[in-house]
Amino acid sequence: MDFNQAMQETLKDGKYNRLMGRWIDWREWLLGKLGEFLDWILLNMDLNVSEKTGLNPDLSSLIIIIGAAVLALIIISVVILIRRLAKKRNNSLDEIFAGISESDTPLGLLSLARGMFSSGNPGVARDAVRFCFAAVLLSLDEKNIIRVSKWKTNNQLRRELNRTAPAFIPAFSSVMESFNIVWFGHKNISGEEFADLHERASGLVAEVERFEQVS
Repeated sequence: MDFNQAMQETLKDGKYNRLMGRWIDWREWLLGKLGEFLDWILLNMDLNVSEKTGLNPDLSSLIIIIGAAVLALIIISVVILIRRLAKKRNNSLDEIFAGISESDTPLGLLSLARGMFSSGNPGVARDAVRFCFAAVLLSLDEKNIIRVSKWKTNNQLRRELNRTAPAFIPAFSSVMESFNIVWFGHKNISGEEFADLHERASGLVAEVERFEQVS
């Protein structure tokens, strides 16, 4: 797979649907609707509770405040749930390998990552970091040091690696943490930082290639 093909495959990923105009962000839409609903409740709330119920005005105001607080908590809970679901989806190895075919090799992915970062596109730069980490995972899987599965988390893979080849843990953790910061943390990465990450990932892939399992 060449650079242009890698770019096209990457842009097919679901996270680029809004950018490419394929669909709207349903989370943003839902939060907007929740906000509109809250505004509607506040605008249409009958504040003359004391007149209708005969309750003390202070008690009526307290009931209104408690009701508004409960509604706010419900909205906050929904927002937290949405973010947790999004984080769970983002932790999937299936997404880490999006746009990567079975014919791709660790060295090929590292080469593609360099080209993607050089394109200067901030969004694609994050994918370049993803390709570096995917190259490391693929190399470890090819050597049967770990078994990559889309249901596993990065920390599960690190624990598995600690059992099979603990010598690789420092380098693996270093690459993984850089990936987590840029990918899950949505942080930008400078040219120098990417060059350092690419060098660490390349060095680890080279070490893995020389690795021999002890029977």
